Amino acid sequence: MICFYTAERIKADVEANVERLFAPWALGRSENWKPDPATKSLIALGYWVDEELARFCSDEDRRTQIQAYNRLSRTYDIYEIAADILNAARQGNIEKNRRGHRRWG
Repeated sequence: MICFYTAERIKADVEANVERLFAPWALGRSENWKPDPATKSLIALGYWVDEELARFCSDEDRRTQIQAYNRLSRTYDIYEIAADILNAARQGNIEKNRRGHRRWG
């Protein structure tokens, strides 16, 4: 598997642009509201992954990969997951025909 993205590079890019990436999410919050650094990093990374996917994926594939990132980022290292999701998308390995499960009913 050819790696276009690495966790270290992604972390460096996100940290360099964290204020710009976090700004849309912080819009409309109280002036006294201060997020903790982990929340800020998580939200900024989500926006960064979305921006990167938009550069080379169709809108449908981008949504599919974002959904995969959101599912997996709850359990594993967020930067490693972001690298895996982006590298898979670059190689055309987009998850197809995934059916969601219903928890109730």
